This record gives sequence, structure tokens and C-alpha cells, in this order.
Amino acid sequence: MYGYLKIEKESLSEGQRGLYQAFMCQLCMSTKNSFRHPIRLCVNNDINLFNVLFHAILDFSPEVIKSRCLLSVKRMDMLSPDTVSERLSACNIVLMYFNLLDDVIDDGGIKKRLALSALKGSFKRAKNLCTSFYSQIDGIYNELLDMEKHRESSIDKVCDPFARMSDRLAHFILGDKYNPLAGVLCYNIGKWVYLIDALDDLQKDADGKKYNPLISCLGGFTTAGEFVSNNREELEFMMYSTLNSIAGAYNDMRLSKFTCLLNNVFHRSVRSITENIFKKYTPLPR
Repeated sequence: MYGYLKIEKESLSEGQRGLYQAFMCQLCMSTKNSFRHPIRLCVNNDINLFNVLFHAILDFSPEVIKSRCLLSVKRMDMLSPDTVSERLSACNIVLMYFNLLDDVIDDGGIKKRLALSALKGSFKRAKNLCTSFYSQIDGIYNELLDMEKHRESSIDKVCDPFARMSDRLAHFILGDKYNPLAGVLCYNIGKWVYLIDALDDLQKDADGKKYNPLISCLGGFTTAGEFVSNNREELEFMMYSTLNSIAGAYNDMRLSKFTCLLNNVFHRSVRSITENIFKKYTPLPR
């Protein structure tokens, strides 16, 4: 379910894209400091969006440093690792482990099994660095597995565990700075990710006879195109009401830092991604 939370690069200036990359480098360095070098590959756009968001909520600006990336021979502007990025890097390993575990349970592919095995050592260290977060995610993940196993047909029920994972991430990282608006924002981010992944994978899940919450909720699946056409109004309501909740909570927070990036994601990118996934089910005109 990774890969949906990302900036819309073409809508940002070069400097703004550089700022986003500096946050990504910060997470990469934090992951290197706490775990082995190869685990840096676990750093992704989704967790970096939370890195930017949590720094903004905490009103915290990391120190800019010059450093050299493994992928570049040039010294470049990066953000120095801090307590936020260090804690977030551990949480990311925990979330990545559960994501890979879910993939292995789904299809048991050899690549996913090898990746899960390679991550185990770092996962043990990560869960010791964020014990309270791990214990909550472990319980929530098992709730989600049970619902998917029994093919839960209530979309709100089955979205809730995944959405709560994002909320718990916010609670762990923000500590006493956590507030209801941050909770609503992160809960709905998680809910949207779960829903958009289900919409994106309709045909793949049906072909593989895997659980898909949208198919289980709405029924009557023949092909992905027909399913979306027959249920478009309800599907759009699910998606856009969640996006409206994200935008509403974000706007009400009135953040002052890194808004060029956060506006880009919460006002543009997630909506563009949603529209593009709907478009792939729209028949081309003859």
C-alpha cells in the first residue's frame, strides 16, 4: 500500500523540490544511523510526507547541513537528523515489516519472502526503539487481518484499522503536541490510502481471488471497468468525502511551516492521483 502519498513535482519550483528531497535525505541518514545501510531502501515518499507534516505540526525547523549522498558525488543541502526523523525511521521499519508480512500472506511470492527475511534483524531493533507504537500496530494489524480473512463487508469497519495506524503514528511522534485535528488528518490519510489502493487493485485482486474491501462491500463484480461504472457515484463519495476530511483538518490546523509541500500534497496530489485512477476505468471514446 506504499506509493500513493507523494508530491506533484511539476507543480513545485526547483527550490521546493529541493526542500522535499532534503527531508528525504534526513530520513535516509536517520535510518543509516540506527540500522544497516541496505535498510535505507525502506525510506519512501509516504513516510517522508509524514516527516514533513510532523515537523510542521511541531513548528520545528531542522538544521541545514552540507553532506554527500551515496547516490551523488556532489555535496548537497540536507537536513540534519533529529528526534523526529530518528523516531520516524524506526516506525517506518515497523510499518514496512507489517506491509511485507501482509504481502507474503496475500500471495507468498519469493521476492516478498526474501525481503521480509532481510528486514527481520532491523525490525527487532526498530520495535525496541518504538515499543509502544509497535505494540499498538501489532494489535491493530491483527484486527485488520481478521476482518480481511472474514471478508468484512462494511467499508467503514475494514478501513478503520489501517486508518488508526496513521493516527497512532501521529500520536507516537507528536507526543504531548498531538491534538484532535492532527488525529483527524492522519486518520483520514490512512483511510484514503487503504481505499485508493483497493480501487487501484480491483482487477488484480479479483483475478487473484484476494479480498478487496470495495468488491466485498458493493458486490456484483464482473470486470473492474463495469464495477466502477456501476458504482461510480458511491465510489466517488467514499473517496472524495475522505479527501474533503483531509483538506478540512489540514486547513483548520493553520500550519505555517513547509506549507508549499503540504498544500501540494493535500490540495493537489492526492486528488490528482484519485482522478487518474478513476480515469483508467473510463472507456476511451470511439
